[in-house]
Amino acid sequence: MTKVINIALLGAILYLLYLGYFIFFDKPASLAGIASLYIKMGYAYLALFIILILKINIKRK
Repeated sequence: MTKVINIALLGAILYLLYLGYFIFFDKPASLAGIASLYIKMGYAYLALFIILILKINIKRK
């Protein structure tokens, strides 16, 4: 189970880096494009937070 959590954690971190590239280096021109990137970033941070909580709970047991 911990291997699945580690793979999901790595995937979430890589997804955040991927989205961060678009926010900082390749900024979209429209407000809708910027808003959609920030919404995706929020979902990615939420997924990362949930994965880290699961990882902590599994280590405690």
